[in-house]
Amino acid sequence: MTELPPENVQLYPRPPSIETVEQCIIIQLGCAVIADMVRAYRVLETHHAPTYYFPPEGVHSTRKTLRVT
Repeated sequence: MTELPPENVQLYPRPPSIETVEQCIIIQLGCAVIADMVRAYRVLETHHAPTYYFPPEGVHSTRKTLRVT
């Protein structure tokens, strides 16, 4: 995993901004990978942790416990 520089959420913009994430995002539940995506998006808003979004096709359909809305 690559070390990312620290960020200060107080310096995030208002209104929120959206940016493309070039790194691969992997979501694991226990040992199972339930989602992975390259070129996801993150939303930055003042005083909020970054929120990551990626298309439904990045979710592995074999996981029945995860619902994409």
